[in-house]
Amino acid sequence: MDRLVLKKRLASVLSQRKTTIREEKIESSANDFAENCMKYYKSIILL
Repeated sequence: MDRLVLKKRLASVLSQRKTTIREEKIESSANDFAENCMKYYKSIILL
């Protein structure tokens, strides 16, 4: 394999990894938001 092919392959792998990391961050922040909403509603119900 020549170097250009290797560079392109590496670039595509890195870009795929970046998008999965971004998706995981969005998912975890959405989960945190949902948890905070549940805590908030539970505290309102307990009042």
